[in-house]
Amino acid sequence: MAIYLTSLHILFFVVIRMFARHTPPRPPRTDRLPVLWPLGALAIAGLSALPMAAEASPAYQQRLLTNGLLNPRGITLVGNRLLVSEAGAGGARLSDGSNCITSGSQQEICSGSSGAIGAWDLGSQTYARLVNGLPSLAQANGSEGTGIADLAVGGPTGLLGVFGLGGNPGQPNVANLGSPLFGQVVSIDLGTSTIQARSNLAAYERTNNPDGKTYNSNPYALQLFKGKLYATDAGGNTLLTLNPTPAPGDGSFAIVNTFVFPTLSVPAEPVPTGLAINPISQQLLIAELAGYPFVPGSANIFASDGVSPPTQALSGFSSITDIASGADGTLYLLQYTDNFFSPNGVGSIWRVDANGNRERLIDGLKDPTSLAVADDGRIYVTNNADGVQGELLEFRQVVPGPLPLLGVAAAWSQARRLRRRRTAARQPQ
Repeated sequence: MAIYLTSLHILFFVVIRMFARHTPPRPPRTDRLPVLWPLGALAIAGLSALPMAAEASPAYQQRLLTNGLLNPRGITLVGNRLLVSEAGAGGARLSDGSNCITSGSQQEICSGSSGAIGAWDLGSQTYARLVNGLPSLAQANGSEGTGIADLAVGGPTGLLGVFGLGGNPGQPNVANLGSPLFGQVVSIDLGTSTIQARSNLAAYERTNNPDGKTYNSNPYALQLFKGKLYATDAGGNTLLTLNPTPAPGDGSFAIVNTFVFPTLSVPAEPVPTGLAINPISQQLLIAELAGYPFVPGSANIFASDGVSPPTQALSGFSSITDIASGADGTLYLLQYTDNFFSPNGVGSIWRVDANGNRERLIDGLKDPTSLAVADDGRIYVTNNADGVQGELLEFRQVVPGPLPLLGVAAAWSQARRLRRRRTAARQPQ
C-alpha cells in the first residue's frame, strides 16, 4: 500500500504537534492567536498557499487482465489491441525422442503446436487467440518455452514475427521438430493466419557463429528502425540487421550486418534481449541480460545508430529482458529479477528520464519478460512468464486526491480538545 505525504498531510501533523505537545502548563497567551489561527485558516481553506491536488510521486495500480498464458513473451501495441506472443508449452515427447532437442540450459525440450498469437482488446477488455497451433518447444512441465517470441508492425503483410529455438541449431533433431519456423524471422497475415519464413537466423548462427563461442541460437526481439529490421539473437549473442524487402524468388530477407556483443569468460555470457527506439536521440536501444554469476548491477543498455557497433549508454541494472520508450524519450526498463540467487529476488520496472535520472516504479513482479507503454502512460507486462500460468498485467498511474477539508477541520478540533484535557489534568486539585 502506498503512503502519500502531501503538503496538507505535513501541515496536518504540524497542527497536532503544536496543540498536543507535552509542555508545562502556562497562562493563555492571546498574542499567539494571530500566529496560530492564520495557520489554521490556511489548513481549512487550502486555496491560495497550498495546492488543491496532491504533489506526490506517482504510484501505480495493478490490474490482472488475463492469465493462463503459455510462456508469454513479447507484447506489441497495435492500434486498440495488445498482441501477445505465446511461445507455447511444447508437446509430448515421442517414444524415440526425435521431436526433442537439448536446450541451452542442458534440459530436454520437446516440440508441439501449442504456440499462439493472442490479443487483448483495449475496448472490449477481452482476450482472444488470433492464431493457434504455432510451433513450440518446452520442457515436459511446460517451462522454458520457446516459440513465437516477438512481433513488429511492418513488412509485406503488415506484421513481422520471430521464433526462438533455444539450443544448438546443429543438433540432428532440429530437422525433426515438425516445423521449419524455429529460429526464423517470419511475416504474418492475421486475417488468414498465414505465416511465411523470411530469414533463418538459426541457420546463420550454425554457418557463421559470429561470436566464435558455443553454437547456440535463440532469436528474441524485433525492431524496425530507419528502414531496416533488427533482431537480437540471445543465444548467438548478436544483433542482426536485415533488409525487410522480400528478395525476388523466395521472398527472403537478407542479413546485411551483424554486431557481436561483449562477452565474459564465464559459463553464461551476457546476452542482448529487448529492443526499442529512443525518439529523441533517434538511436536503437538494446537491453542486456547479465551473464553468470548474475552480479546485481552488471546489466547495461546499449545504443546504436544502426550502422555503428552498439556502445554502452546506461549501466547499473540487473538482468533486463525488455525496454520501451515514451514519446518524450523516457525509458522504461523491465528487470527480470534483482538477484538470481536470492529467494527474495523480484522483477521490477525502472524509469529513466531524458537526463538519466532513474526511478524504480514497480516492484514484486515474477519472471516478467516483456512490457509495452501506451500513450496514456499505462504500462503492460507479461508476468509469471516461465510456464503455463502466464499473466498479462496492467499498471495505471494514480495520483492521490486532495486531503478532504472536513478531515483537516476535524483534526484541528481534536487537537484542541486533546490539549485542553492535558492542561486540565495538570491543574492543582
